[in-house]
Amino acid sequence: MQTNWFKYTNALMTTSAMLILMLFAACGGSAPPEPVVVEKEVVKEVIKEVIKEVQVEKIVVATPTAAPPPSAVEKPEGHLRIAYTSLGNDGIYPKSSNVNAGGKDIQTTMYDVVIGSDAQGAFSTETGLAHEWSTSSDALQHTIHLRKGVKFHNGEEVTAEDVMFSMIEIMEEDSQASFNRELTPLLENFEIPAPYTVVINCHSLCPFALWIFSGVRGTDGMVVPMAHYEAVGESEYAKSPVASGPYSFGEQVLGASIRVDAVNAPHFRGGIPKYETITFLGIPEETTRYAMLKSGSADIIDTSRERIDSLKADGFNVFYKERADLMGAYFFQQWEENSPFKDIKVREAINKAINRPAILEHIFEGRGGYAFYPMGSYALSSGLNPDLLTYPYEPDRAKALLKEAGYDKGNPLEVKLAIYPFGGIVEFPRMIEAIGADLEEAGIKVNFQPTEYGTLRNMRKAFELGGGWLGPWATTNRAAPAEILSIVRALYYSKAPYTTYKNPGFDAIMDKAFSSVDPEPIKGYIADMQRFLYEDYYGIPLFEVDTPFATVPEITHWDTGRDSYDKNMDSLFFPGK
Repeated sequence: MQTNWFKYTNALMTTSAMLILMLFAACGGSAPPEPVVVEKEVVKEVIKEVIKEVQVEKIVVATPTAAPPPSAVEKPEGHLRIAYTSLGNDGIYPKSSNVNAGGKDIQTTMYDVVIGSDAQGAFSTETGLAHEWSTSSDALQHTIHLRKGVKFHNGEEVTAEDVMFSMIEIMEEDSQASFNRELTPLLENFEIPAPYTVVINCHSLCPFALWIFSGVRGTDGMVVPMAHYEAVGESEYAKSPVASGPYSFGEQVLGASIRVDAVNAPHFRGGIPKYETITFLGIPEETTRYAMLKSGSADIIDTSRERIDSLKADGFNVFYKERADLMGAYFFQQWEENSPFKDIKVREAINKAINRPAILEHIFEGRGGYAFYPMGSYALSSGLNPDLLTYPYEPDRAKALLKEAGYDKGNPLEVKLAIYPFGGIVEFPRMIEAIGADLEEAGIKVNFQPTEYGTLRNMRKAFELGGGWLGPWATTNRAAPAEILSIVRALYYSKAPYTTYKNPGFDAIMDKAFSSVDPEPIKGYIADMQRFLYEDYYGIPLFEVDTPFATVPEITHWDTGRDSYDKNMDSLFFPGK
């Protein structure tokens, strides 16, 4: 699908670009460019193999881009080494990777996103390729203006062609990126009315379109060079990617390490990079990571809470990312006739059999809180009800519900849950063990099946998970109602591409939410959705937990905010930030 889709757009945008460039040239050297009008441009798009003709009238104003900030150093120096429990699925190409473990940290060094964000979770012109953006009053059209002069590591300039190409790639059926394809059913087309302008047109209300291509959505907003990608092919590109971030790809040892090298030139995110190289290491054994920190072969490690006191006693610094990791589970295919999860009594019993307070206190040392999965406490300002963030621990009620559902010691309930590890949560195996013990005490035998993330995701997309799955939900501090709405829609709206939740009552609330572009009514609908899902025992919400990291004494700060995607890693990359 992607090839045809892009082919039709590319032919016309090339003609438009030539016209615009000629007009720019006529303006002369340093004089401000005149507005360029592209009238009644007809764009043919192939979406889902259907040719659509769209009449577009655009006014494009060329806006100068601020120069990169002055460099704080003359050249990069030193070598930073970060040891994680896991490097995720070793993804260094956004389309084929996930954000778990160190994956997003690695990609943040190499790739720029379309729309950046700050540490507080708001869109920012300082950290992304876009210097300006807008959404129409009806939320059907979204316009992005790119900064000029940003170069890929191969010397080619980043243009609207590259951004649109990356958007299309990340939305493809085989993409392993975040829940990006919720835009696909709503999308009319992409346009490029000028070399540094991308327009997203929707035929149905899509207030979250810009969020999808921002840094908040995992790898979705990262940009790759179209010409280079098409010249070498996807498989070769994934082995040695080219991007536009402050660091370029250096070397990879699958399962063990990834090194990135500083681009010795000013970058718009902060000047000349601080470190000559950054090496990301996948070290599953905590004792090994601890020994590496003590010996000086690692500068930053993720650690368990049990080692914090000894780390501090040895002179190392410990920092927490506040409630950066959110965990929970889905009841998958719960509406199939042969699924035990179809019975609401079973779903309620499982939730009330888990002793969440004890697990939070004894395994996570009380550093965190309860999660309403997939909407965490970060969504409280968007309508989330704090009184509905968790289910009470009621083991006797759980046993009674199971008996009512037809299960007892002679006919125990047996379920399977696929699980996948998360590098930032060292205590994850202990949590799984505790949950398994609680459920067994209630009369539920759980078969936990460790599954690689990519395999799990493909099974979910193909609806081949017979039970459910349990794992982390890498959330952020974003509280925008449109962003919350997009996440919930992707997971629970019956017409969304990834859902197995088929409830007309929930769909009715979502349909009402999509009838408004005003954030305040949307907040009310989010509250309604939360209560509906809460009372339907839609899944197994678990915890939001603080994620601890230990560093050598020379590193005096780490991302301690609630941004799980490490936007504040720039403070490590660039001096003075």
